[in-house]
Amino acid sequence: MNLPPDSHLSNTKSYNLQDVVTMCRGNKDLVLNMVEVFIDQIPKFITALNTAFIEKNRLNIKNEVHKIKPTVHFFGAFKLEEQLLLLNEKALDALHETEVKVVVDKCNVLASEVINELKSDYNLKK
Repeated sequence: MNLPPDSHLSNTKSYNLQDVVTMCRGNKDLVLNMVEVFIDQIPKFITALNTAFIEKNRLNIKNEVHKIKPTVHFFGAFKLEEQLLLLNEKALDALHETEVKVVVDKCNVLASEVINELKSDYNLKK
């Protein structure tokens, strides 16, 4: 297994695994397992979020954000978390539909960025 050196400490990454590494007590296999689960789950969240937006189901948007936000925070994907907080704030207000669309699109891009960096850094082919 090839773990990138100090990838959990990088300021230039779209993620920061410091909390994950701490929780796993430095166990590299466990960290890798958690990264793989994150990579598996985030696309499912993004799909559900996009579906909720297309269906104009604002309550489901909020529910999806509430489900994934702790995981995103735990993985130090703070730019994505910031957009999720903004989305949560605007989701139930019909006046902000165009703003919600912009934020959903940003979430799509940021989630892909985090996943791609993790795959690259951890040599995952998924």
